Amino acid sequence: MTKHTYLISVKCLLILFFVSCKTYQKNNVFCTETTSKYSISKILEDLINKDQLYRSKIQENNITGILADSLSKLQDKIDEKNTKQLIAIMQSKCFKKHNINDSVPYFLIFVHSPPEYKDQIIPILNKELKKGEIQTLQYDFVMWHLNGRKGAPFKIKVID
Repeated sequence: MTKHTYLISVKCLLILFFVSCKTYQKNNVFCTETTSKYSISKILEDLINKDQLYRSKIQENNITGILADSLSKLQDKIDEKNTKQLIAIMQSKCFKKHNINDSVPYFLIFVHSPPEYKDQIIPILNKELKKGEIQTLQYDFVMWHLNGRKGAPFKIKVID
C-alpha cells in the first residue's frame, strides 16, 4: 500500500467515524425530567412524519418493482429506529410526567414496528390501556399488527 493510498483510507475512516457519531447523536433520545411537553410532542411528530416518509412516496406515485423494494427497505430501517426511540421515550420519566396522548397519535409508530420488539411494546401498551391513555381501538390496531395482521384489526360487536 502506498503512502497516498494509506492517507486516503485513513481520511475515509475518519469521515465515516464522524458521520456515524453525528447520526447516532441525532437519533438518540435526550429526554430528562426537565424536557417540556412541547419538545416531546415535536419528537413524536417527527417520528410520525418519518413513519410515512417512503410509504407515502410509494403509494402516491404507484412505484413498483426494484425501486419500491428499495424504498421499502429504507422504510423498514426507519421503522426500527422509530420503534427504538418511541420505546425509550415512553419508558422515560418525562413521558410519564406529561399527558402526551392528547396531542400526538404516537401509537401509529407501533403499527409498523418490527416483530422483534413485540415483547417490549406489549407491556407498554397494556400499561397505557389500563391507565386509559390509549383507546381500545388504538390498542387493538397495534396488537393486530404485532400478532401478524391476521383477520380484522378491530373487534366488532353487533348490538341489537
